[in-house]
This record gives sequence, C-alpha cells and structure tokens, in this order.
Amino acid sequence: MVIALIAGIGCGIGQFFLLRRALRPIAQGKNPSAMLLLSQLPIPIVLLLSCAMIDVVLLPFAGGGFCGGLIVSAVVNLLIEKKKKD
Repeated sequence: MVIALIAGIGCGIGQFFLLRRALRPIAQGKNPSAMLLLSQLPIPIVLLLSCAMIDVVLLPFAGGGFCGGLIVSAVVNLLIEKKKKD
C-alpha cells in the first residue's frame, strides 16, 4: 500500500516534468514534438497496470499518489516561478 503510494507520487512528479517540457513550445508559440507528446502515455499506463497485476486494491493508492504528485509539483513550480519574478 505504501509502496504503491510512493510509486504513484514519483510517477506523478515525473509526469509533471514531462508535461512541462512538452508544453513549453506551445507557450512560446511553436508546435510541440509529437514524440514528446506521446512519450507521456507510458508512465500512467505502466503504473496502473503494474499495480493492477499485483493487487487491484492498490489502484486507488497509486492513482491518488499520482494525482497528488502532479498537484504538489505544480504548486512547487508555481512558487519557484513567482519567487524568480520578484
């Protein structure tokens, strides 16, 4: 249970950094790379499938950790970006 939560948090943080890298060209008005956009799919799929193969009860913990990792990463990134502007 704890391992699934930690794995979900780690995957959520990794997913955030991939999203950030993929969306940077869009913010600059350029076209993003299709490979970079498609490279985001394996992280949640592997996380959820591996937890489902081990035990289906772990899925809510892995999914909650994944969402929590994304949210925490976004908040920390926002605070760092605000501090850089000041």
